[in-house]
Amino acid sequence: MTEISQDTFQGLERITVENEQVSFSLLPQIGGKIISLILKENGHEYISLSGRPFRIPAYGANFAHYDISGYDECFPAIAEGFYPEGPWKGIHIPDHGELWALPWESEIEGETLRLTVFGVRFSYRFVKVFTLQEDRINIAYQLKNFSPFEFKYIWAAHPLLTVTPGTKILLPGKPRIRTDWSKDERLGRLLYETSWPQAQGAGGEVIDLSVVNSPEANQATKFFTTALEQGWCALHNPLTGNFLKFSFPVEKIPYVGVWINEGGWPDEGQPSYNVALEPCTGCPDKLDTAIQRGECASLKGHGDNSWSLVITIGRSEQVPAG
Repeated sequence: MTEISQDTFQGLERITVENEQVSFSLLPQIGGKIISLILKENGHEYISLSGRPFRIPAYGANFAHYDISGYDECFPAIAEGFYPEGPWKGIHIPDHGELWALPWESEIEGETLRLTVFGVRFSYRFVKVFTLQEDRINIAYQLKNFSPFEFKYIWAAHPLLTVTPGTKILLPGKPRIRTDWSKDERLGRLLYETSWPQAQGAGGEVIDLSVVNSPEANQATKFFTTALEQGWCALHNPLTGNFLKFSFPVEKIPYVGVWINEGGWPDEGQPSYNVALEPCTGCPDKLDTAIQRGECASLKGHGDNSWSLVITIGRSEQVPAG
């Protein structure tokens, strides 16, 4: 049985969804950000928090100026930039998109939680519906374009996840990967392409990107897969058995962005130590580049789109297949 409760945390509305196996909490006023995801079996926390207090962001703010933690959404792009075409040509897209800095409307119906938000500079409605079943969080997404014009976009899940040295990053098969950004250009510049999991660095060295190093490594890298054949990605701790797996329809979500922060970011203040696995509809982070490359999603005028994401957590010697 799923229970949904409401209280306050740091002066903000908090909603908690839980059953006998899993508990997760989110803040509707801050982008619907998930701030806790716990496996009750051993109390393991999957969500990375920076220790900075939660504050309601100003619209259009820099993501790095706030809590830099939790699990939110990037839309209609990941990186700051300008919409490149159509009636929105030249309209500014904020850093990490619009959604993380907006308050969402929440509605609880029995064992279902529904969050809704409307675009500010673009004409859309974005909905995510949460249900919890055993060890799985099911998120159903619904997107409505209110304008009569085609709307091109990137959506990306944006979960900052806890890791320890030796945590494994798992991707299906051996996709090629392309760099979005890498500290000191260790993995080259934008769109530098190499192999997974044994990548060739810009200096010719071989880097095993599938194993997380310690925060003393002082590195940070963001890269994207090429289009995947199977829709999943995962983290697994071989010492404890704790795993987290995302499953998604690959025909709608063909890419995964991977952010590995081994104490290399942010440049100011206490560096973070986490990994983000980001199932996404386009790449790289900047929408204009993704549109030029034909690697983005689009929605017809007055059109609708829907997709799903399933988060499975637990303990196992191996991450469950399928």
